[in-house]
Amino acid sequence: MTVDFGYADHPDEAGYYAGLLAGAFMLGRMVSATPWGILADKYGKVKILKLNTIVGGLLTIYFGLAPNYWVAVIVRVLTGFFNPVVAIVKATLPKIVEKSETHRAMSFISITWAFGLSTGPVIGGWLSRWCCGSYNYVL
Repeated sequence: MTVDFGYADHPDEAGYYAGLLAGAFMLGRMVSATPWGILADKYGKVKILKLNTIVGGLLTIYFGLAPNYWVAVIVRVLTGFFNPVVAIVKATLPKIVEKSETHRAMSFISITWAFGLSTGPVIGGWLSRWCCGSYNYVL
């Protein structure tokens, strides 16, 4: 993506800008974790999870369609801001799962998170190529 936007001449030089994109997501999460936890306690976890899942999904699609690098960075910050899902679910899980099954439920969260981290960049990269008109390959 950073090569496609012209910030790196070669894929070997793209690491710095790719790291900024990854860090932008965590910056958004860091800023919003406590306020989302307070809102989840006040208005209900399910409402907050639904809202953030929808907004986060839309922002993720927009990230893949971002017209330039800095829009992509801003969208990643916003995506991180609207991503309290793991924190809220991990806090809620012990209350809704039987004690004997808590370890399985917690590991399921890690497995699905790893799956998302593996497939998300592939989909985002494909969408960025599609947006720029250079989709010369098939997934």
